[in-house]
Amino acid sequence: MIYPETSGKSGEHLRLRTLESAWIRGRLTMWGCWAAFSKSPQAAGIFQRLLSDPKITKKALKDAMRRMKKSGLSEETLQLFLEEYQDKKTLSNMWFCSDIEGGKMDKVICAVFEKDQGLLEILKQHYVYKKSYFGIALELHEKHPSMSLSTYRRRVKTWLSIAEFMLYWPMCDEFDRDYHYSE
Repeated sequence: MIYPETSGKSGEHLRLRTLESAWIRGRLTMWGCWAAFSKSPQAAGIFQRLLSDPKITKKALKDAMRRMKKSGLSEETLQLFLEEYQDKKTLSNMWFCSDIEGGKMDKVICAVFEKDQGLLEILKQHYVYKKSYFGIALELHEKHPSMSLSTYRRRVKTWLSIAEFMLYWPMCDEFDRDYHYSE
């Protein structure tokens, strides 16, 4: 298999290489699930147990949903994660991270975006609340219709790309991961 070192146009700045981008997006996806369940830690454990079984029965799913409702998870959050769960073709136990990993990622994200709450909010909308680029752009367009929807969509894509770039090295440092390539 060939792993490309770069993608995109030459001379682009603030762009991660393909493998770097895949790694940070995976980490941010796990952080998003962890952050959504952080209000109700029992729910993450329930989902982990559900995912650990090779086959998921209807009874196990109903039981998990009942326990999550009892633990205080909102109907909207529960539906969001069940829809994502249903859409996935293959799921692994890497869908969630431990509280230690989640705490580390949260610490890095808060430190990096301490002065830039706008990027933090876009990051949360995409990874915690599972909104698509288009969904975020549509909300921005409805609030400020002075620019076109496609302009907002391109901006959201760029903002998320920059946020991922800003997080890559601090996340690597936090998880004692060597950078993919030499500087």
